[in-house]
Amino acid sequence: MDILKGKRYDIMNVLWEEGRPLSAFEINDIAPELKMPTVRRCLELLLKENLIQVAGTSMNGKVYARNYTPLLSREDYLKGNAKSRKINPVEMMNALLESDGITVEELEKLQELIDKKRAELESR
Repeated sequence: MDILKGKRYDIMNVLWEEGRPLSAFEINDIAPELKMPTVRRCLELLLKENLIQVAGTSMNGKVYARNYTPLLSREDYLKGNAKSRKINPVEMMNALLESDGITVEELEKLQELIDKKRAELESR
C-alpha cells in the first residue's frame, strides 16, 4: 500500500474525521491551512489513486461542487501502513502507552481489543 504523505494525508484525515461527503470548499473551510489549489490537486490525485470517490454534488453559493468520500477507512490505512513498514505490534503499543495524553477510557478500549483478539486466537 502506498503510504499517504503530506497534504494528501491531511485531506484524507479531514474526510475521515468528518465522516460525511465533503466538497473542496468545505475541506478548505475545515482546514484553512490547506490552500484551495492544493486541496483541488490533492483531491485529483486521491481520485486517480482510487482512495476517494465522488459522492454527489452540492451547491456552494452559485456554483455546483463535487463532494468526496474516502474509499479507504482510516483503520484499513493504518493496518496497511503498519504492515508495509513491518511495524512490530508490541513496539507500537509500547510507544502509544508511553505517549502523553492517553486516557483511562482509551486504555480500557485497548484492553477490550486485546481481550477480543486473544479470544479469537485461542479459539483457532
